[in-house]
Amino acid sequence: MRGNVYSYGSWGLTMSPTYRKRYRYNGGLNISIANTRFGDKEVKEDFSVSRDFNVTWNHSMDSKARPGTNFSANVHFGTSNYNSYNVTDYQTRLNNILTSSIAYSKSWQGKPYNLTLSLNHSQNTLTRDVTITAPEAAFTVNTIYPFQRDGGVGLGKWYEKIGISYTGNLRNTTTFKDSMFAKPAMFDRLQTGMQHQIPISFSIPVFKNFTLSPSVSYAEKWYTKRLNQTWNAADYKVDSVYESGFYSMREVSTGMSLATALYGMYQFKKGSKVDAIRHVIRPTASISYKPDLSAQYYYNLRYDTGANAIRQASYFDGSVFGPPSQGTFGGISFSLDNNLEMRMKSKKDTSGFKKVKLLDGFGLNGSYNLVADSFRLSTFSIYARTNLFDKVNISANGTWTLTSWILWAAGSTGIPGRGQYETGAPDQYERGDQYLIPVAG
Repeated sequence: MRGNVYSYGSWGLTMSPTYRKRYRYNGGLNISIANTRFGDKEVKEDFSVSRDFNVTWNHSMDSKARPGTNFSANVHFGTSNYNSYNVTDYQTRLNNILTSSIAYSKSWQGKPYNLTLSLNHSQNTLTRDVTITAPEAAFTVNTIYPFQRDGGVGLGKWYEKIGISYTGNLRNTTTFKDSMFAKPAMFDRLQTGMQHQIPISFSIPVFKNFTLSPSVSYAEKWYTKRLNQTWNAADYKVDSVYESGFYSMREVSTGMSLATALYGMYQFKKGSKVDAIRHVIRPTASISYKPDLSAQYYYNLRYDTGANAIRQASYFDGSVFGPPSQGTFGGISFSLDNNLEMRMKSKKDTSGFKKVKLLDGFGLNGSYNLVADSFRLSTFSIYARTNLFDKVNISANGTWTLTSWILWAAGSTGIPGRGQYETGAPDQYERGDQYLIPVAG
């Protein structure tokens, strides 16, 4: 315990206990409180007192104490002015972000269950904004095969390969000014949500060298509040009101993928230091469908007085898991992954050879939406990754957009399409002039 006393009347107190239980856990706590006086006490308008505190706590658990269970804490919170008035280290004075994290996790031995509980805190001492997420929980069930026979031999039936898993997330979060801590305004801003995800899938070999994988995915979100926004013409602004209740929404998707692997080998001549180079190509094609179930969660919101000042808003904008996705997708997705390896002669390896990865992976992926009324072809994602000397990881990625052109004749009834092509159209034109306008997709 340490104390500070100043002649003008300011004082401070710091307690720093530590604890340890051998082979179990250890940690330390630091609690500081300070009372700082400013100005002349005889002049009321010039005199003020700042009462501040600062708390840090760290705790760690020995991994062998309770296999499958872990608890850790790294906490740092306090008042916004503590570092300004009571710290002389310039690095600490310049740090205006305080964060905390407390986590508990448990996995059941021999069972497919996993549980994680956490508390997180973030505080900006300059803006005085505080965000607390507590509790946040995640419960997962690894893939199980409910129709699989116990002790079955052979390949088994196709339905024995059906796998089901589950992920559930609970999150409570609130953002407020530090002056609202533990006050009703802090709890009024609380957002609570829960999300469930249940994917069902299985894989079966077809045509000897192909793998067919049908799947169905179901997701559901629960909220205790929804945001209702309306245009206030009198005050020329958008009013936002939270409505309490129980609100649920669902999303469903289904699909089927077909994948295989192609192997190519180039053998070098005898006596060469490089024995062979192998190229592996893994093409995957899938077809999927996702219906649009979001219509009832969106509405048209006016945000200005202009004729076109209307946008789509959701009752769950800003919620912890976000609003449901809009639009129907029914299309084809495709990907092409490549791997390049080299086998070299080596005197150190007992086999006489060693493998060197030239490229861990490189390829592209994209999709084509069959039900969209325009822009059906997505952009292509291109990537590459490798490892140099087993020490440096290098990765690169980018996107590639196919661009087509449409011919628009000035003086015609309008730009063809559904209104996506107005960018690039001239403001002034003469009848008979023609313009080429690039169109993404």
